[in-house]
Amino acid sequence: MNNSTSPISSASVRNILSLLIPRDAQLVAGGEGLDRRVTWATRMRARLPAFERVRGGELALLALSQLHRLDETLPHLLTSLHKEGVAAIAIATASLESLEKETLSLADQLHLPLILLPLTASLEEIEREVITFIVSFRGENERKATEISHQLMQLSVQGAGLQGICEHLALTRNKWVIVQDADQELRCQAAPSDSETQTLPASLTDENRERDRNEVESRYSAEALMDVLQGNYQQTDEILTRARLLGYDLLVPQIVAIFEIGHNEPEYPTSSFQAQWSKRIRDELQRIWPTCWVSFEARRVLALLPTNESIGVMESETEKTISTRMDRVQARLQQGKIGNGNLPTVTAGMGRVAKDVQQISQSYREAQQALEIGRRLFGEGKIHYFAQLGIYRLLFHLYGHQELSDFYQETLGPLSESDSRSNNALIETLECFFNCNGNLSETARTMHLHRNSLLYRLGRIEELLGRSLEDAELRLSLQIALKIRHMLSS
Repeated sequence: MNNSTSPISSASVRNILSLLIPRDAQLVAGGEGLDRRVTWATRMRARLPAFERVRGGELALLALSQLHRLDETLPHLLTSLHKEGVAAIAIATASLESLEKETLSLADQLHLPLILLPLTASLEEIEREVITFIVSFRGENERKATEISHQLMQLSVQGAGLQGICEHLALTRNKWVIVQDADQELRCQAAPSDSETQTLPASLTDENRERDRNEVESRYSAEALMDVLQGNYQQTDEILTRARLLGYDLLVPQIVAIFEIGHNEPEYPTSSFQAQWSKRIRDELQRIWPTCWVSFEARRVLALLPTNESIGVMESETEKTISTRMDRVQARLQQGKIGNGNLPTVTAGMGRVAKDVQQISQSYREAQQALEIGRRLFGEGKIHYFAQLGIYRLLFHLYGHQELSDFYQETLGPLSESDSRSNNALIETLECFFNCNGNLSETARTMHLHRNSLLYRLGRIEELLGRSLEDAELRLSLQIALKIRHMLSS
């Protein structure tokens, strides 16, 4: 899921509840949170943690019976999901009576909408339906924004002037429109059709004007960067010019980086050292890439790094250079304990090099995948590169599918059952054997085994599998199954 979605363009819990009414959904608690914005939907897993990869804004779907099998309590789960920033929770259960009063009271206290679903509701279907609705809702809002932009451009071309544009916006949006110059002097204003113009407050101080100007510029820059990353533009020249006006040259190759603080990190006070983590990252990036484009969000930093790739240089060499520089950034961020404590744990995802502006959106998606996959498989506090994920890029999208578990059991099941009685010795031997490219001497040396002991273990593996390790197809299947094992155990 993508946290970059503007709250304005997202559906509300109220919208989602209306969508689910035909499925006999009903709100049972947390009504004061109906205006929360929903950015995605996610189902509960069959094992703990019940929900993972929660980014905030999700509709969490769960079956109460499945929750009980996990030995998890609903009040505890509500509290955890509220801290993660979910928008609402929908529960499939037999009746309202099966929900304890403590749960309903807690949902009301947290202003966390609690939606009751019939016991027979298909959570998988609801998940797909909600996600489809959210994407369509977002697309409709973006379409309206584009339509308004085109209308304003036409008015400008037709010579309507600033006052004409203000009057059009006031009439079509039924909102007050006020335009001031840099000195906070009124230039023009327009009121909705049923309102009268008002006297504006006195001009703001120079300090406030400067602060407001900086906020507007930062917001404009962040919105422009998000448009570049998501490919939200119609003409390449349009976005190149927009970036150039902000001081960024997108004609040179770029690479996308995403930094996020860990899910378990609390919300730090604004004045604390820890709350400055995003600015520290920006400063370190700009130290190495003075012309990089950086924007902040609540718990993540987005960066577009120019590679200045020379003609004829291999892409792998460019990515190696990027990796070296990123290691320097990470090392500086992790240097010692400073003042009031350490910076929060930051994890990064890196896309591949985008050779032109059209490829930047692909690098952005790759950075998101690298962050999500890398964090799950290899842990927090590291830099994960999409180019280095290998087959995990394919396997990760099958995570949670029965086919993945079935393939693992069919391939490594006999060894796994045997290893449960011998402390994983056979699987570890097999993995080391593959890591050493089938070299017996190197494998024995790495595992500190006598060659005969190694041969015995390999023979035992072949006996349990009923096939020879010389079989190329078996080798491939075993190596894939070992990768799956890492995914299932992480």
